[in-house]
Amino acid sequence: MLNDISALRRPITCARQSGGTVAANAGTDITSPETITTVGTTVKDKFVDVGKRGPSVGDTFATTVDIKSTTGVDLGTEGTQCTLGTGRWAIGIGAFDITGRGEIVGTGMVNFGSESLDFDVPITGGTGDFANVRGVAHVHLTENGETDTLELLP
Repeated sequence: MLNDISALRRPITCARQSGGTVAANAGTDITSPETITTVGTTVKDKFVDVGKRGPSVGDTFATTVDIKSTTGVDLGTEGTQCTLGTGRWAIGIGAFDITGRGEIVGTGMVNFGSESLDFDVPITGGTGDFANVRGVAHVHLTENGETDTLELLP
């Protein structure tokens, strides 16, 4: 999937920022499992090529994505930042800022060597309604953004 720099410009949700293990035992404002599906359109992206020209260790890719519900209702903004590691792996940090509810955050590894446009990322915390939430984000990359299904657990 990452044979050249242009492939990096594909919008990605690498992961969501870690909430930490200390908060894992604290309660959350959601009282039962909740699923949120977002349809994202990339509005800004930036690739920073460090060191060796082309995709290499330390290169960073960041995106800003406008997110809507599957029915077109504005949900907020998603921001991600990924840094390439060795091989075709990257570590990513990101957050969904759901307007009026808070952020859903996490972190994880993404295998860019795969041809698949689908991958899962752990959800490890949040703020507001999503304080201390956990779960998984199922990510599907599209031509102009991504569709994410966030399975949240209290």
